[in-house]
Amino acid sequence: MRSALPMIVAPLLLLTACAGDDEDTMGGTSYDPTATNGGVTDATVTGTTTEDSTTGDSDSTTTGDATSTTAGDTTSTTTTTGSESTSTTTGDPTTTTDSTTTTTGIVPDPDQIPPIDSIDALLAWLDEGSYTEWSAESGIHQSTGPHGGQVRTFLNDALYDSFDQGLTSHPEGAVAVKELWGNGDQIIGWAVEVKVQADSDGGNGWYWYEKLGQSEYGGELGHGLCTGCHSGGGVDYVLTPWPLQ
Repeated sequence: MRSALPMIVAPLLLLTACAGDDEDTMGGTSYDPTATNGGVTDATVTGTTTEDSTTGDSDSTTTGDATSTTAGDTTSTTTTTGSESTSTTTGDPTTTTDSTTTTTGIVPDPDQIPPIDSIDALLAWLDEGSYTEWSAESGIHQSTGPHGGQVRTFLNDALYDSFDQGLTSHPEGAVAVKELWGNGDQIIGWAVEVKVQADSDGGNGWYWYEKLGQSEYGGELGHGLCTGCHSGGGVDYVLTPWPLQ
């Protein structure tokens, strides 16, 4: 009988040679595709993959950098090393809305803005007295301005926050209501100012109204009698001392 040993040894030698060919290192290989879509998006990917194989052990490490740029000045960069990934996005997004939020970040409460389309509607609102829930001076005191007699001033939240933030220009929707007490113990009138736009415009950006007894003044934007006095001090046509006394 012919010995079977040579037939067994030959395949083993062939298998050993093939195994030696598999132990290669794939280094220095790169893939650099560039895609352009209508001139809007450019993407470049560069990566290197290295794999070492031994009997029973396998190590795989992938490093890569990817950068994607899209029209609109927004750049996104992602870096992956091993199992860790870091993503950073930079850009200058701009959003435009129809919100009433002012440039100061103060949002006026619509319920704290009196109706100024008619004097009758304004007087009805004043008689209703919702403004008395606003921040106010601690009590009635002698006026230091042209109103005379005893007065007390109330500020809506928008005007209060503007003073509190130290702004030099009050936001649209800022409102001050001054109760006029004269020399008695009953209200005999009010003085009201409402800012209707961001720009004070020499007092024309404010609505002015005063009722003292049977006399009325203003009821319009930029009323000269009111702007003349209020332009002489205070902060943006509001003469009320701050902090509230």
